[in-house]
Amino acid sequence: MVLRSRETIFVLCAVLLALFSIIQLTFLQPPCNSDEPDGSRSTLVHASPFAPVAGNSTTSSNTTPTTHSPQTYAYAFLYYAPENGHERTTTAGCELLVAIQALRMARQRDRENRRGVVEHVDIVVMELPGPQNALPPAIQTLLATTSDAFSTTIIHPIKAPVTQGTGTQSWTRRYQQSFAKLRAAELFHYRRVIFLELDYLSLRSLDHWFLTDGDRTTSNSSSSSSTEDRAVLRVPYAAPKFYWSAQKSYSQAGPFYVDPYPKFWQEYFQATLDGDGGGQGRRYDGDNDWTNAQFSGQEPLLHGFYALLVGEFIQGDGIYNYWGEYYGLAAAEIYRMAYGIHFVAGHKPWALQPARDIDNHPEDPAYAQLRAVYETWWTVRDQICPTK
Repeated sequence: MVLRSRETIFVLCAVLLALFSIIQLTFLQPPCNSDEPDGSRSTLVHASPFAPVAGNSTTSSNTTPTTHSPQTYAYAFLYYAPENGHERTTTAGCELLVAIQALRMARQRDRENRRGVVEHVDIVVMELPGPQNALPPAIQTLLATTSDAFSTTIIHPIKAPVTQGTGTQSWTRRYQQSFAKLRAAELFHYRRVIFLELDYLSLRSLDHWFLTDGDRTTSNSSSSSSTEDRAVLRVPYAAPKFYWSAQKSYSQAGPFYVDPYPKFWQEYFQATLDGDGGGQGRRYDGDNDWTNAQFSGQEPLLHGFYALLVGEFIQGDGIYNYWGEYYGLAAAEIYRMAYGIHFVAGHKPWALQPARDIDNHPEDPAYAQLRAVYETWWTVRDQICPTK
């Protein structure tokens, strides 16, 4: 009898432990990582996370069948026919492939060096409507090779910003290229989007910008976190200081980040891009002036070093050795520290001017770094771009 009683007690204990485990699994399940009340962000993403764009004949298409849920962070690029097209030394669209590949390589190096990188990001290529802005077919095909285990490349058609008045065709195109990048703020599928220009060469990742968005912020109440709770650290716009100017303002050209959030879109961006866009553009003449007027003094001003210009290494340039003097370091150390290089103005690596830049000052202390900057871009180009 005693033995049977002990067996009965043992069975009852086992049953109670199993019930306790089931209760734990039921009530301690982590909340969906969603900003929407219905948790729609937690569903699997098929083909593309975006709905078709009104006014575009094409629809969004994912260049890889890989799916991830939920998609939280993204890098974004805007494709357009770049400057200096008349003296190109590469095929059209190559600059996009190089920018994406350089970013992937930078993230891989940071991962290997145990620097802070997020597990997976989307790389969103925003494409304006019209044949003059269309990605060349060969480039679309090659974009499929820019997806890997840590990133998925997505082509996402966007609406052109509204332009009013009777501006010239060249002005309208410039306006669209200048302001269209701000549609990154409309990619509501993501908590944060980092925008990079096509003429920005990534040397280190900017993933640490993703890690300050308050994603892990939760409510103290017993209910799941509300939209406002989880948005506590979100900002509409943040960019590096316009360090090459005496103005205390942002450098909008890139990199910058936005937190796509309907409230921010409606309050800051929508009227300009979808409403009186032409009026705003003519008043400010470009997105950089507009963002300064809209955000300066209100939102985070990131360190100007993130927007390092290639002129740092070009003798005679207005910002030559700016950071070298600021930090008291040689050009080699500045290059080693750099997160990326922005090829502004006429110094595009796909044009002829870089060769002239290198040939002009071979005796300069920064010569080795200037050559390394361009040769890094050219090496990636030779690896991934189709021949002209």
